[in-house]
Amino acid sequence: MVLQRHNITPKPTWKPVQIELNQHSVQVEGYQALVHISGEVRRPGVYAVSPNVRLKEVLQVAGGVTPRANLDKLNLAKRVNDGMKIHVGSRKQVKKKEAKKQRSLQIVSINTAPTSQLVTVKGIGPKMAERIVTYRIANGPFRSLKDLEKVKGIGPKTLAKLRPNLSL
Repeated sequence: MVLQRHNITPKPTWKPVQIELNQHSVQVEGYQALVHISGEVRRPGVYAVSPNVRLKEVLQVAGGVTPRANLDKLNLAKRVNDGMKIHVGSRKQVKKKEAKKQRSLQIVSINTAPTSQLVTVKGIGPKMAERIVTYRIANGPFRSLKDLEKVKGIGPKTLAKLRPNLSL
């Protein structure tokens, strides 16, 4: 997503500044706020800005955002403060978190699921899924989740971790 400039907003003239630390103090003349921008921006760094600047303008000063930037978690209209750090996350990070959340919310039936569905449960790999299906074919449907302990490689601790995502 590319930020678009409104005609009523003056063009920002701020530039990155070199910051020299002198016994743990920072001095930059003529500026009132230092803002650290990181993540999915074209030029991450520390920027000296005027007071009452909006996040949208600071991102523009940092060269804009990359195509992978996820702006959904940021309030572009927020005023920035001195010492603020803004991290622009990527869409890829969000997708990974959503996939992990989806995976943890999925409930799989151990009596009907094929190996391809069993492996979607966190803690069950291809070999474990194959052993579950093989046991089910040889012994009939599971009568309780506790019966999973009869499958090689599944003990009480493993079953406790798998239980929230399994059903009969």
